[in-house]
Amino acid sequence: MAELADILKTGYYISRDETPAEPVYEYECSYAGYKVEYNEVSLAQFTATVPTDRLHSQHLPYDVFCIPYGDITIGNSLVKTNTDYAIRFANEIIRSAGDYLYDIQLLPYCPIIDRVVGSSATGDLRIMMNVDNGDFTLKTSTGTVVSAGIWVNDPDFSLTIPFVIERPTDAVSAKISNECDLYRIVSPNYNGEFEFSPAKNNGVAEFIVDCSYKPFTPYIKVSPSFGGLYGGNFGDARGLICGGDFSLAQSRDTWVQYQNQNKNYQIMFDRQIQSMDINNNIQREQERWAMITGIVGGAAAGAATGGIVGGAMGKTGAGAGVGAAVGGVVSGIAGARDLQLQEQLRQEARNLAIDQFGYQLQNIAARPASLTKVSSLNKNNKLFPFVEYFTCSDREKQAFRNKLLYNGMTVMAIGTMNNYIQTTPSYIKGKLIRLEGISDDYHLVNSISEELNKGVYI
Repeated sequence: MAELADILKTGYYISRDETPAEPVYEYECSYAGYKVEYNEVSLAQFTATVPTDRLHSQHLPYDVFCIPYGDITIGNSLVKTNTDYAIRFANEIIRSAGDYLYDIQLLPYCPIIDRVVGSSATGDLRIMMNVDNGDFTLKTSTGTVVSAGIWVNDPDFSLTIPFVIERPTDAVSAKISNECDLYRIVSPNYNGEFEFSPAKNNGVAEFIVDCSYKPFTPYIKVSPSFGGLYGGNFGDARGLICGGDFSLAQSRDTWVQYQNQNKNYQIMFDRQIQSMDINNNIQREQERWAMITGIVGGAAAGAATGGIVGGAMGKTGAGAGVGAAVGGVVSGIAGARDLQLQEQLRQEARNLAIDQFGYQLQNIAARPASLTKVSSLNKNNKLFPFVEYFTCSDREKQAFRNKLLYNGMTVMAIGTMNNYIQTTPSYIKGKLIRLEGISDDYHLVNSISEELNKGVYI
């Protein structure tokens, strides 16, 4: 009993009464109770029908469609799309389209901007659909529209984005902005960047976007509306050209691919079985006639044999009758058995063709979906090209302003002091090239040149 008491003292969940009554040992055990409940969850079913009669892209051997990505109203409906439905819709198209889909990408700018109405400032954006163009919708089982596919007439397009960077008001402000402020346009996947100076550009009023959406390598160029020292907008490639990969992850379902490539596989198999049944019926008919002919031939042969036997015995008539009966029965039994065996062979060939067809389809359907493209999109990628702005502190800008005020700035030009004297005292420095109207000797001109080279504050 003492050993049992020592063992029970080591239990973490068992308590022992040190002064127990009968029975001698009493144990209590505490535990937490759990209850598991299962709630049936019904997954929403979505359907979309892509029409064959649709708007085709200009001058291209393939068609292009776009899916709204984000909170955008479709048509006059109050239901808005969202990113979740867009991605799910795109993934289902990837799975079901197979080789008919060249590529699917998440791109920054809308190729049907002429069909977008409303204000982006208030978020009241709507995409006007056109059923006559073959635009299609993704609907729930209750008929609610949650996303859409809209065909693109021209995937080569341009648009402007208002974005104001103020123009410097004077030369000193322009110099400070040029030296202290850094602006650059960056690709959403950080694959490229384009630096520019608003001071050299006389400010910025808008950005110009040129796009050519195509499989695998879309062309997206973003640049400020050029001016000032940059000249103007000449339709060239100056600016940010977004490189890299914008494709979503894609996989190929072997079963879907087989179905797409063999649209008539069931009809072809049914026609094969039909042809096999017709050939079998003809063979049955031929075998029946062959068996009847064999019975008649066997009877004739038996009669001839019976005649020979009967002649030898002196009873030709009886011998012929016996020979004919035996020959006909044997030939009939052999013919019937032959028909039975041939029928078994035909049924086995027919069943084999059906089984092989089913096994082949099961083998194809059992193949796992292969991942053909891995998306380069990651957690740090952005959806749109963006502008980065770097500058220094106000204290550092004031220090640079004082440097310009008391030490000037490099002009690298030939002129007179009158061209650069400010309304307030400022620092001027330069090298004397020619000084006219001085009647004194060379030493005076040389002294003036030395002082100008050191710099004067006037």
